[in-house]
Amino acid sequence: MIENKVVENGNKIVNDLDYNKLKNKYIVYGSIYCHVCVSEFKHMQEIKNKYKDMANIVSVIYPNETKEKIEEYFKKNGYNYEVYYDNNRDMANYMGIKYVPMIYKYDGEKNNIVELDDEYFTTKTFYNHEKLNIDKAVREKLQDIKVKDDKEKEYRLLDIVSRNTLIIYGAPWCSDCVKEYERLKKIKGNRKLIYLIQPTKYTYEEYLNYSKGKPNVYYILNDEIKSRFSLKWIPSVLEVKDNLFTNGFIGNDEFKVK
Repeated sequence: MIENKVVENGNKIVNDLDYNKLKNKYIVYGSIYCHVCVSEFKHMQEIKNKYKDMANIVSVIYPNETKEKIEEYFKKNGYNYEVYYDNNRDMANYMGIKYVPMIYKYDGEKNNIVELDDEYFTTKTFYNHEKLNIDKAVREKLQDIKVKDDKEKEYRLLDIVSRNTLIIYGAPWCSDCVKEYERLKKIKGNRKLIYLIQPTKYTYEEYLNYSKGKPNVYYILNDEIKSRFSLKWIPSVLEVKDNLFTNGFIGNDEFKVK
């Protein structure tokens, strides 16, 4: 059992180890001088970029360098996920760590840290562990989103999603959206392709002219997608595979859906 101590941490890049902040999270324990660890830190940032607030991940850093040097390293590389400094080798001693990197999951219910069998912790590894939770989180964000078709019939977005679906969120005035929509049409295969038209700069009348002859193009009635998924640009794409949402909406220059 872990004795949880409250640690006062400010808004720093690297904070002192606080077991309370590790609960129900995946942990990569490593060193900035270990080349495999360095690769894992990069993977962790990729997970953060793709899954954003769904990325329950942290790194705990072995103290073979000063906290300031470690903070400088993470700042230099632009990493913005949670990082903790094992100041007194507390976790290293508690877990009997003899080499790095090590990958763990803190089971909050049992108040216990468990070693995982994964050789590396990548976006694919994270998804394999968390796919049911990811699907649940995305559905919660989309549950009240409503759309309208060219016959003025309204639908709940989740009701028009099929077992295997690609969903693009964009607008016809956006050149990148036009390119991505055409790319998705070519690669969709047997997957259903849904185009959600962002209403900010596009009226329903303009949508009617655009959607003629185009299947599964819908006009969003209550657009909360941008704020709920923290989007900074369009187009954004998500995928449903075997009835599971594989990710939230993400900027498509980061992770192109294939």
